[in-house]
Amino acid sequence: MDPKVFFQSKITTILLASMLVLIMIVTARLLLQKREVDREIQKLQSQANEVQKSNQQLSELIKYLNTPEYAEKEAREKLNLRKEGEHVVVLPKDSDEQVAGANVADQSNPKLWFNYFFGNK
Repeated sequence: MDPKVFFQSKITTILLASMLVLIMIVTARLLLQKREVDREIQKLQSQANEVQKSNQQLSELIKYLNTPEYAEKEAREKLNLRKEGEHVVVLPKDSDEQVAGANVADQSNPKLWFNYFFGNK
């Protein structure tokens, strides 16, 4: 069979066209899969960057928690310790506000307005 006749036949044209379509379909699927994989890689990379940033912040926090300044601050706040020569002033917290709030709740509204305008607090 002559190659020129073979390539000009309709059967050969149909076979080559179908192979071309098949190759295009396979290529399109591969490209879609590649795009999905690239997106997943990007997502995982951003997560890795976030974890790395969080890890760095935690390591900086650990460094700060191991400093003498932090130990001194915690000793002052939680154990009520002080340095030599320091004077500590203790202020009452909310107990005075609660007592004042209880007095206000016991009074009527007109009496509260009278006390507000005329100074009987």
